[in-house]
Amino acid sequence: PDVVIIMLGANDTKPQNWTSLEEFTESYRQLVASYIDLECRREIKLCTPASIYHMRGRSDGYAFDIDDEKLQQVCCFVRRFADENQLELIDIHEITSGHRDWYEPDGVHPNKKGAHAIAASVFPWIADDI
Repeated sequence: PDVVIIMLGANDTKPQNWTSLEEFTESYRQLVASYIDLECRREIKLCTPASIYHMRGRSDGYAFDIDDEKLQQVCCFVRRFADENQLELIDIHEITSGHRDWYEPDGVHPNKKGAHAIAASVFPWIADDI
């Protein structure tokens, strides 16, 4: 591939998908290594997951049982992993932080504005490599 963008989302923090941070990190390492083995290290861009927000009208949790504490752990790991492996990072979590208006009522899925903001943030990273 010319460019590899890896952005795992909040779905990984759902109870049915989450075993432990250790299992997530091992799977993540294997995924990235599979692209490094293809000799495309220069073209790998890692992204943190997007921010999440409480569902409108609900302040006791997040839609779809997504776990914000685990999401924060994932973001910290991705940032550290990118730094340790000298891979480029696009911090989508930071970009979407403070922008509840970029999300559907569920607080998890970006709306048109959010999708545009994410795409506009990623595009320069892709355009530089193609």
